[in-house]
Amino acid sequence: MKDKIEQELLALMEPRRMRFDLTEKEIRGGLDLVRSGFVNSMEFVELIAELEKKTGLRIDYEEALSDQKFTTFTGIVKAFEIVAR
Repeated sequence: MKDKIEQELLALMEPRRMRFDLTEKEIRGGLDLVRSGFVNSMEFVELIAELEKKTGLRIDYEEALSDQKFTTFTGIVKAFEIVAR
């Protein structure tokens, strides 16, 4: 399931990643998507909502937001992995 989540997330971020001229490695690293300006807070919520639609999973926002790394690629994947179990 982790691979599917990662692939869906990368696909959703692809147009923006290309516009920002970032590599997948940079995205998958510790880049904070919101603090870096890659997305604003509303775009982040839309990204999560779209990922929920594509995966059929609903994350627990309260739990996810308690993790300071939630706004990173790894943090998002982790939040979705938790509910996929």
